[in-house]
Amino acid sequence: MKKTMIILMLSTLPFLAGAQNFIDNVFSKYSGKDNFTSIVISKDLLDLVFSVDSNKEVDKIKGKIADLKILVSDNEKNGGVVGFTNEVRESINKENYLSLMEVLNGKEKVNFYVKKDNDRIVHLLLIATGKDEEVLLSLRGNFSMKDLSELGKGCHDGTLHHLSNLKNLEK
Repeated sequence: MKKTMIILMLSTLPFLAGAQNFIDNVFSKYSGKDNFTSIVISKDLLDLVFSVDSNKEVDKIKGKIADLKILVSDNEKNGGVVGFTNEVRESINKENYLSLMEVLNGKEKVNFYVKKDNDRIVHLLLIATGKDEEVLLSLRGNFSMKDLSELGKGCHDGTLHHLSNLKNLEK
């Protein structure tokens, strides 16, 4: 019986690894290519930044973020939309991410998706598309909706300020 359970558990590992790595695969595929900018910030650097530059919104998420990854394509230089965000959206549907919010502004579109573990958010994805660029932001950690809302309050400009609208979603 033990042997059967071990074999069953080992057989599910590739599926679990695929669920965790589809964003990493997108970053690997496009990082370093012409007209793409990729940024990967580790927990260690985030902790250092949080210890140096402190404010009350940032203090509430200190230590809760595991990593931050950003991928940006310059579609104007690429001769049109690359479509890597479509690739991510297809994977999101297969990986049980929840759609939190969509922001439309003319031809610009921003979507927020989360993957939850019980009542905690373990992965936030921001996908933004516009006329000249596509952006993917991946934020892994262990935080609540309230934490994300506080993070949005601290970002007075840029796309992350939309997170402040999440304050009413957590009960």
